[in-house]
Amino acid sequence: MIWMDRGLYVSPIKYALCISEKKFKKELNRLKIKESSPFVRDNSNATVHYFQHTANNDECCIICLKEDLNIELLQVYGLLVHEAVHIWQTVSEIIGENNTHEFEAYCIQRLSQNLFYAYEKLIKKRNNKK
Repeated sequence: MIWMDRGLYVSPIKYALCISEKKFKKELNRLKIKESSPFVRDNSNATVHYFQHTANNDECCIICLKEDLNIELLQVYGLLVHEAVHIWQTVSEIIGENNTHEFEAYCIQRLSQNLFYAYEKLIKKRNNKK
């Protein structure tokens, strides 16, 4: 699991990418979050879970991506951009942003790049363990 830098401007939401159901459950336990949702919802390859981290009252979300997707890397990136848009939509609601197109584009670009970097790092780490 990799937690991302919140440097869009400073995001009000902490966000992480997770490709392991076991690590997802471990992180929820560490954060003292009781969650009953599945790692990835039915018929999906990725799911964003939003939480209020009670220990320090932070808003956070964990993007869960199936570990062994049998799809091309560009399709994985498409999934990550899709989830980045969901994060942006939540950030936008929190800060009351009226969606100036350029600000939105920069923020989604940054969110997506962070998720791409995290995915590549997680896959490399997983492959080195094999």
